[in-house]
Amino acid sequence: MASINESIHVEKSAAVARLVYYVVARNAAGEPVEGEELVVTLDGSGSLSPKFSSKDIRRVSDQDGSAVLAWYRSGIWDRDVKATLTVAPINEALSVTLRPATQDEIDVLDGPRISHTKSRLF
Repeated sequence: MASINESIHVEKSAAVARLVYYVVARNAAGEPVEGEELVVTLDGSGSLSPKFSSKDIRRVSDQDGSAVLAWYRSGIWDRDVKATLTVAPINEALSVTLRPATQDEIDVLDGPRISHTKSRLF
């Protein structure tokens, strides 16, 4: 099984609450593969879920062979945070690549921001 690891180190003073990644599943020819199950595990601090402690999740690759995953700091603000993400495809013939999402990609995932303005009634 071709897995990949990503080290996470966030210093105590950093205002980082979430890190977002794209993982891509590829076949032996290097082409992205749709519908493949990917196993993501976290060793160390943080969570793979925003609401509760989660050390393992599964993702399925989309038509571009991609899947999105996120690491959450989970309220750990009193110390440096260290962890390792491991992503592996269920299909052992596949390989995976992992890269951090850009801020533009994160903005698209998060959707539009809501702004509130005061209105005057006449």
